[in-house]
Amino acid sequence: MIAKRSSVYKLAIAVMCLSIAALAGVYMAKAGPESWDGYAQTDWYNETYVTFTIDSKEKLAGVAKLVNDGISDTGDAINGFSGKILEIDRNLDLSDYLWTPIGNADHPFKAH
Repeated sequence: MIAKRSSVYKLAIAVMCLSIAALAGVYMAKAGPESWDGYAQTDWYNETYVTFTIDSKEKLAGVAKLVNDGISDTGDAINGFSGKILEIDRNLDLSDYLWTPIGNADHPFKAH
């Protein structure tokens, strides 16, 4: 009888531990950094400019979006910012976001 009761307690504790682990996993998945996609700002891009000042994380996310898509909002080909100069003029705290690399196999980053 005591052995049976001990097994029931062990089973109950195991179920509680698994439930807590599952809830913690759900919470941690929701508490992670956000993707930059919703914050990408690209309206600053103008094909005729050579130098661009990147002074916000939204603009940096926009650089990634423009390069990775290969085309601007107005339909201009980006070509990886080839022949363009990007100046980052301040420290940008990127810790709150999951950042996608700037450039990929189809659209490599080519700026200075």
